[in-house]
Amino acid sequence: MAKALLSFHLHNEHTISQCHMVPAKTRAARRTQNHESRIKHHNSMSSTTSVDRRQVRRVENSVPSIRRLLSCVNSGCLETAFQMFDTMNKSSTFLWNVMIRGLVDSGLFAEAIEFYCRMQTEGIKADNFTFPFVIKACAGVFGLKEGQKVHSTLIKLGFDVDIYICNALIVLYAKVGCIEDSEKVFECMPVRDLVSWNSMISGYVRLGMAGAP
Repeated sequence: MAKALLSFHLHNEHTISQCHMVPAKTRAARRTQNHESRIKHHNSMSSTTSVDRRQVRRVENSVPSIRRLLSCVNSGCLETAFQMFDTMNKSSTFLWNVMIRGLVDSGLFAEAIEFYCRMQTEGIKADNFTFPFVIKACAGVFGLKEGQKVHSTLIKLGFDVDIYICNALIVLYAKVGCIEDSEKVFECMPVRDLVSWNSMISGYVRLGMAGAP
């Protein structure tokens, strides 16, 4: 079953330099191809938003600028948010997390994975707030291979006991048909919450295993 769910993903995977993550080109990603193009090539576009890149100087991350960025992301104005992001000091993991969250919340899962890769190649360290969104993005493209690489990375960083990360991993593995891996994550959790149990139950139901212990 897992092979069936992943066949389209593995057929279309491509290499991203250094990070070696390969987001799939799902139907959802293809439907957002135009938006993806705008994100990737916004430097060459004339601004059609309230932020005109020709007039914006590179600024430090002041509280007002961060608030404006958050407002744009929360309202789904990602093109404006990316323009603002490019004027800011990018050494803050928080800012990268904000942008990844915005992409995930907008259903741009492949783009979120690619942005995470860019974060890695630029030497920005991911934290415990980064991984739940990245794992959700992997689940969004049925990305078992990508998810496993993220899982390996977060283990090395010592985040494999974080309850929010573990819950996201349970959902990912169940979604791609690897319920045994969901069970392993669940069993190794030092603390479980209602989301943990519900995620396992949903995984069993998804795979027609409602009677599983």
